[in-house]
Amino acid sequence: MSKRPPSKKEIIDLRKKFPKGTRVELESMRDPYSYLRKGDRGSVLAIDDLGTIHVRWDSGSHLGLVYGVDQFRDITGEPFYRNGAEFWRDTASRYGLEEGAGICGRYLAMNMRREHSAEEAQFTREMFVAMFEATSRLADRDKLVYPYSFQQANERQEISFFHDSRKANTEAAAAIDEAISSSHYDANYYNLEMAAMLMIHDLGFPRVNSILAKAIRDSSYEGQYSNASLRLAEYIDVPAEAFDGAVLKTHHLLIDGFAEHLFRLNSKLNAEHYRLPGRDESGEYTEGYEIIRAILLDDRNGFAIGHNPEAASPWVVWQFTADNGGHDFYWGNYSHDLQSAEANYLARVYVHMHGCNAKEIHPASLPLLEERRSVLQQIRESRDEAADTQQSTEKPAKPKSRDER
Repeated sequence: MSKRPPSKKEIIDLRKKFPKGTRVELESMRDPYSYLRKGDRGSVLAIDDLGTIHVRWDSGSHLGLVYGVDQFRDITGEPFYRNGAEFWRDTASRYGLEEGAGICGRYLAMNMRREHSAEEAQFTREMFVAMFEATSRLADRDKLVYPYSFQQANERQEISFFHDSRKANTEAAAAIDEAISSSHYDANYYNLEMAAMLMIHDLGFPRVNSILAKAIRDSSYEGQYSNASLRLAEYIDVPAEAFDGAVLKTHHLLIDGFAEHLFRLNSKLNAEHYRLPGRDESGEYTEGYEIIRAILLDDRNGFAIGHNPEAASPWVVWQFTADNGGHDFYWGNYSHDLQSAEANYLARVYVHMHGCNAKEIHPASLPLLEERRSVLQQIRESRDEAADTQQSTEKPAKPKSRDER
């Protein structure tokens, strides 16, 4: 399409093609400062005499589309989503899990800045729950929290990881303050529920829970916080020193409202299940210990918690390698209690994922990973063989005689 201003005839044709109410989906936009991204949807409001297509985006934005520059498509004939879960499934199917989560995250960020009807709020809850359940099956290393104090990290020679996690905690507190402030849409009204959803999406339950628990404990006195907020602070274990810089500057009334929604989301989504990376296991034994939780990473390494109630040290954390359909366990750290074992497991997973740039994979995808590596290895071997052959067949240049020179 041409980038020149459209003619009067072209504007008339545009208004016929995209009348008011036409549903559109953004494919690309040239504006580098826009919050809109591929996949965002909205309804056409009008087309002005310059050919700008004014859109009321579902995210709350009213930024217009420049005809001939921005790319979009008409989705008027596509089925209407009956609930937020359908919207998530269609978005993830169309754009993939990671990009789909990004689209829904931007939806949350934009929509928390405005008032919602009861139907819109329910739609958003359904979308968030479906997205969280789909994207939380594999651990995100950026959402893990290092569990030890500075002294313990020093003893384990993991000080750099302690500082990295502490910095992330401090930055997360600032992000929560900003999200609460940004959710203010009218007079004294705040969309704290959606702000809590956005922070869980961006930062993960463990980090957000710890920051809120610390804030409530640090400033709590009788009657200041609701029972839900106090219960949230009561059962969350905040790692010592790691959250010293994670100080919320928001008014305690807003912290209380945010914490109430966070407490409900913890209960609804069973956040305790996602406190540790990996998945629950059973039925596999090594050295008399049953593996009860394990995580497999894309470098074929993994970590596991084992339990043997009859042993002198009932709990153990192993590292393992996955090879030939089995697990080779080694480097076991033994503990007398589950809490110590879980902290050791979390720290070892954190250090390996960050230090080796590793990602969690589902055990079922390991054969595909092995097949891919086998193909890449064959390609490398073929290239090396071709290079060796070429080198061996090349004849050295015959030295020139003095006359030839």
